[in-house]
Amino acid sequence: SYIELWQYHAPARVGDDPAERGAHELGLRHLAIEVDDVHAALDRFVELGGTRTGDPLRFDHGGEAVYCRDPFGTIIEFMSVVETRESLDDL
Repeated sequence: SYIELWQYHAPARVGDDPAERGAHELGLRHLAIEVDDVHAALDRFVELGGTRTGDPLRFDHGGEAVYCRDPFGTIIEFMSVVETRESLDDL
């Protein structure tokens, strides 16, 4: 599998800058990526030019998540998930 992302340079943008919109607004606002280590992913992301918008949050179930922005303003979420439910294969 792969994800293909495009950035168009023409025609010129009309209206507000989508990168300035919040995660709660209409449209594709953020991309969540499941990773094994949220802290390592965030460190590497910043090293490559991304911007952190906060610190990773730990959830009661053990998972973690953090929001950041790529150089174009896209909100990226790195998250780790701890499986607590039975798999359908186990039923």
